Order: sequence, then C-alpha cells, then structure tokens
Amino acid sequence: LRKLCPDKKIIAGGAPITQYGKWLIESNLADYAVMSEGEEVLPNIVKGKYNEGVITTKQISDLDALPFPDYSGLDITQYVAGSPIGDQVRDKNYKKRNEIALIGSRGCVRKCTFCDVEAYWPKFRWRSAQNIFDEMMYYYKNDNMDRFIFYDSLVNGNSKQFEELLDLIIEAGSPFKAISGLAIFKRTPERVFEKMKKAKWQTMVVGVESFSEEVRDHMRKKFSNEIMDENLKWYKKYRINVILLMIVGYPGELERHHKENYEWMKNNRHYSGRPIKQ
Repeated sequence: LRKLCPDKKIIAGGAPITQYGKWLIESNLADYAVMSEGEEVLPNIVKGKYNEGVITTKQISDLDALPFPDYSGLDITQYVAGSPIGDQVRDKNYKKRNEIALIGSRGCVRKCTFCDVEAYWPKFRWRSAQNIFDEMMYYYKNDNMDRFIFYDSLVNGNSKQFEELLDLIIEAGSPFKAISGLAIFKRTPERVFEKMKKAKWQTMVVGVESFSEEVRDHMRKKFSNEIMDENLKWYKKYRINVILLMIVGYPGELERHHKENYEWMKNNRHYSGRPIKQ
C-alpha cells in the first residue's frame, strides 16, 4: 500500500496490532496503529485529533450504542462470511450463500492459557439480544441475508442474552435459514437446545482442545467431561451440528494424555456424524 499510494495515510487495526503495532510504525508501513477497538478512534483520526503513531484506546462499554455496519453502495455478496473451518479454501465446489458475519459480544469469559483475546479485549462485554436481533432483521429485510454466522469468541458467554435472542427469533417465526457460531461447553438446561433447534441454529463450533480433563484444567477451559457429554447428548437429540476445535502438542502433554484422547474418541464413536460433524 505504501508503494502504491505513497500520498495516502495508512491506518492499521485489529488483533495483531497488540503484537505488531509498534513495529508497523517504526517500519513506516503505517501512519497509525490502533490498539483494541476503532469505532470511536477512526472518525477522530480523520478529524486530525490524534498524532501519528500507536494509539491505545479504552474498551467501549456500551456495544448497543454502536451503529450497524452499512454496506449500502457496496456489493454485499463480496462480504459474505466464509466457513470458519476453511471449506471455501479446501472444497472447489464450495458455494457462497447469502450469509453474513455478526459479532454479538467482545472478549471472552474464559482466560485460556493459549489465547490472545484477553490481550486486546481484556473485559468481556455483550450486546443485548434485542440489538443483535434488530441487526439480523435489518440485513434480512434490506439485503436478503437469511444465514448468519457469529464470530464472537463465544455466543453463549452471557446465557441469559443468548436465550433471549433465541426467543426473539422464534417469536418472529424463525425466518432465517441457518445460524452458526462459536461456543463453550457449559452447564445448560435442555430447553436452550430445544430453542436453538426451533430458531434454526444449525452449527456450533466448540473449542474442546483436549479430551483430557488434566490438560484442559491447565488450559483453564473450566469444564468437565461430564458437562461436555451432557452438552453433546442435547446437541445430538436436537440435531445441531458440532465442530470440535482441538490442540495437539500442548506444552506439558504426555503420552497418557494422548491415550485419553484416543480412548474418548473410541468410546464415543456414537457421536460421529451426529452431532460431531468435524
């Protein structure tokens, strides 16, 4: 960009800035490097209220106060979400759908040892169920978007708001074709899974990382195999796909931990295909 447009100001943002922001400025690859969130910073950069360099900002407390992204004047089909597991790269027959990405919360309720989310979003915050639902309906009515994928660290971090969102979707007649997102295993009543089914929630991506409770405890995942098995039972009953994210080679893993993984998979083959899709 610097070579192509030497007269333009370059503003860098996003998660990598926590590691590379200072280097970008020192290397003259960007004029501004914005830590954390940029919605309030960007207009002030344009207005000349910030000096060039690294800009550190506070987290935005009221996410409901932020406007929805405005795609008017753009071809929204170029902004449709892709599969979180890379199907669009791996599968030549992968077809883009009328699916758009949303973010209903920022940060995470966990502080896993391997994760960098806490570095740029140290505090977990969420949007109200009504605010999220209003955005979904906005794209549904104005842009014919009927599939949604949530790119939150976890959609069920706030259990109350998650269930309220499901209620709002159901009350509207469950107009969307499919919804998916990332979640954690946690103690959850059966009624929530039943509501997910009614709301056409199709897929959950869950960071299990290891089937060894000892390894997960070190990671600070904070859920037991009992809770995981209970969740998988409900996901299977209500035909909701589950994609499990795994980590192999976590520091401190021993041969017995790999054997635990092997034994769990061997003993739970009845979950293969349904609900565990991948």
